[in-house]
Amino acid sequence: MSALQQTLGLSKQPMAVSFFDEIPAGVEQWSGGGVPAGCFFWREAMDGRTFYTVPADHYNCAVGAYTHNIPLPGDRGTALNDTIGFMVASGYLQTAEVPMIALSPTTTPRRMHAP
Repeated sequence: MSALQQTLGLSKQPMAVSFFDEIPAGVEQWSGGGVPAGCFFWREAMDGRTFYTVPADHYNCAVGAYTHNIPLPGDRGTALNDTIGFMVASGYLQTAEVPMIALSPTTTPRRMHAP
């Protein structure tokens, strides 16, 4: 257990996401294939894996791509609206909350790692 984890009383190891203008030296590119949701990357980092992703790694998750400020390819043009619509219809999200969804400042490679 890390000192940070112990001090904060966390049951899981903390992880971090960093944004870079260039691919970080000495860090492996995500090689686990397509994932159904961007949250999968968070879980991998919490398990201690360090890697970087590129925009295409996030295309299967419309909301994750949106929050990471990654434009989806044209063939997935309605995915974000469809997903947000489903989330609102199912009560997971309220329409008033949609404009408050945070966006990352960049689409550059991101490094996910345990601190």
